[in-house]
Amino acid sequence: MRGQGYSRKKGKGFFRPVIARPGEGRLSFYNLIEVHVLRSLRTRHAIQLQHVREAAAIAEAKFDIQKLLLSEQLRFGAGELFLEQYGRIVQLSRAEQLAMHSILNLHLGRIQFERDGLPKDFSPLERLESTERKLLLISPTISFGRPIVRRVGVTTRAIADRINAGESAESVCVDYELERDELTEALAYESAA
Repeated sequence: MRGQGYSRKKGKGFFRPVIARPGEGRLSFYNLIEVHVLRSLRTRHAIQLQHVREAAAIAEAKFDIQKLLLSEQLRFGAGELFLEQYGRIVQLSRAEQLAMHSILNLHLGRIQFERDGLPKDFSPLERLESTERKLLLISPTISFGRPIVRRVGVTTRAIADRINAGESAESVCVDYELERDELTEALAYESAA
């Protein structure tokens, strides 16, 4: 997010930031989505940061996509990036393998996009077990962007605060009509935050 300097034979160079903040303040909702996608690319798909930069430059120059990590058209596989364009996959990086759609859909399937192609909201990966349930939701239009339990709309912070205040898990579940795995996931999310 800040970029990074590096040494060259003749002077110094600078890697431009992969994710641009809207200012010097806090991160935006879109930055949160970009971090989620970038983390997935780097940790689960072993894509080098250099390839992400190259892919973003290609997407901007050839396809007029200003923020590749926010694009609903982004696809990725083992060590490479692709762009889905008019029903076909266009390779954005130098690797020569096919995209792995099942892994790709796990991460991009957690982002709901608007008609204009920008993210509307997103469900972070579960901390305790990876399921397709999407127990939590983060949306800039709900609870001022704070994470909530999707089914009941209660913030994860409110749940954690009550447990930290000494209330029993059973009483919190009853009051908010939570399922046990929703409570556990909300607490796991807050403890990792």
